[in-house]
Amino acid sequence: MAAPEAKASGKLWDGALDAQHALGDLDGHRPALLGVHDAFGDGIAYRAELSDRVEEAVPSADPILRQGLGLPASWWEELAGTLEKLSGIGTGRVAVREAYMARAIPQFVKMPAPPLLPGPLRTVICTGRI
Repeated sequence: MAAPEAKASGKLWDGALDAQHALGDLDGHRPALLGVHDAFGDGIAYRAELSDRVEEAVPSADPILRQGLGLPASWWEELAGTLEKLSGIGTGRVAVREAYMARAIPQFVKMPAPPLLPGPLRTVICTGRI
């Protein structure tokens, strides 16, 4: 990624590194961050990140799910266990508001921000529980 040197910090810049320090690889449920390299020139900061290769097959060829994936019950049980582990890890980070994402994603990624689902709906989708 690249940013003006004065803006090369914060959630978007340090997120992967902060997550690696706080979470590790989550018992194989998250690709480990293997290295970070920063370079600076002409007032621009550049960051390259190298993560572990994910060996599992991609469950969908499209980032927008158009049909169910038919995941086994064990997948959902593992997800619940991982979410339980995540809930106990303190990071000191503040939740990102939708207005910030609507501004930051186009600025840094050069594409429109996707719509966010309300928190309770995300919970239902991830856990299958109401």
